[in-house]
Amino acid sequence: MNLIKKTLLGFLIGIGIYGAVIEVIGLFFSEDRLAYTLGVLWGLFVAVILMLHIAYTLDKALDMPEKQATGYTTKQSLIRLAIMLVAMVIAIYLSKVNFVATILGMLGLKMGSFIASPVLKKIYPEDFITKPDKGVPDSM
Repeated sequence: MNLIKKTLLGFLIGIGIYGAVIEVIGLFFSEDRLAYTLGVLWGLFVAVILMLHIAYTLDKALDMPEKQATGYTTKQSLIRLAIMLVAMVIAIYLSKVNFVATILGMLGLKMGSFIASPVLKKIYPEDFITKPDKGVPDSM
């Protein structure tokens, strides 16, 4: 498995861990548990789609010249923003989906990145721990 796939796996695991935590916590405070759960699931689904889109965008942009890659990634980030806005509008209009839970679920994209680092260090310690370069002497 290459480094990109390992990193993506770590992010997806991080999103899943975050989702499980907010689901358990939210069930204690939510009056409509079904709507809360559906909101969290909808938000997590959108977060996973956005993460996959980011990975695809970066993979494609790395093969482009710098100026073209900059424009491409800017355009793709606007597309992701539009996807988030559409997901929020859908959550507003569906009465069985809690809007706040949807936002919490979509935050899984951000929180998953924080959780991914320690997860990846545990799963793949040989790939995700910085090792000193053998050709460069240590600084004094």
